[in-house]
Amino acid sequence: MTESTNVATRQMTPSERFMAESLRQYAANAGNLAISDFEKTLLQHVFIKADMSLQDMNTSLEASQTKGYKKDQPPITWQNIDIKKMALDAVNRAQLGIDALIPGHMYPIAYWRKEKGLYDLDLRIGYKGEMYYIQEAALHPIREIRVELVHQTDEFTVYKKDSATKVEGYTFKVNQPFNRGPVVGGYAYIEYEDSQSNVLVVMSLDEIMKRKPGNSEFWSKWEQEMQYKTLVHAAAGKVILDPKKVNATAMAVAEADDYADYSSTPSDENGIDLVLEGSVVAQQTAALPEPPREMPVQQTTRAAEKAPVRPQAAPVPAPDDDMPDFLRDQQKNERGPGF
Repeated sequence: MTESTNVATRQMTPSERFMAESLRQYAANAGNLAISDFEKTLLQHVFIKADMSLQDMNTSLEASQTKGYKKDQPPITWQNIDIKKMALDAVNRAQLGIDALIPGHMYPIAYWRKEKGLYDLDLRIGYKGEMYYIQEAALHPIREIRVELVHQTDEFTVYKKDSATKVEGYTFKVNQPFNRGPVVGGYAYIEYEDSQSNVLVVMSLDEIMKRKPGNSEFWSKWEQEMQYKTLVHAAAGKVILDPKKVNATAMAVAEADDYADYSSTPSDENGIDLVLEGSVVAQQTAALPEPPREMPVQQTTRAAEKAPVRPQAAPVPAPDDDMPDFLRDQQKNERGPGF
């Protein structure tokens, strides 16, 4: 008896449509990509996080415009985002295992690019996300990466590995927890399962501040948080990576984006809350807009669903078909971003 194929139709969710568009853009710009179901889920999480962050940032932009600032900038909505750039960046983040819905992993920030007439949505990886993918890709298993800023009244002693000291380490004592004085430096301690491989990274305040971009509002507003993240970067640079575990291209893109000098003012006056640990946007998927009804997708039996997915190169769009389907549908939807 031959098993029949049951065909059902359902609406693609907004996050599924973004995931499909991201893979299409990646195939068109970088070639075919083998991607796991887990990475597809991470792509959908990027959309969910970005959609909620856009609403937050646009509210802040409107508040700024009532005060007379940023009058030349359009609303921060999906129609005004550089979707192609965002889609490529989203795939790279997914390949690193970054989960946008885990606090501290990734924070979207919109930057107005006047020359393009669009916003770049920077999918900034948080320090927790960076520590996660570094530990996952390490050649030697890591137990923990501990990072601390050292203040003037703290006691900090370093024990470097030598003929008498088999394990590199330190002692750290906070003498005045509520009045520690100014920051004088910091450290990152990489603790391996094999303790003799432990590494202590120490940086003075001058060394930390050398990493500060020339014109950075993030550093001006949230100096200690950015100093902390600098120490995380320094620790990441000391970890030997396993080529079989890491996606080198995705990591290079992420690090280049993280060090990019975004000298223009962030569109969110409180943008650091979306970059560091501040007030993280609530992560209820119910906040997503309803998808349009005219976009059915076929579903077959489970046997058919088990077939491997091989993304195909995107077809060359017709002159009037250069806009992603979900953005075209969105323009017809008066309720808001329609994908």
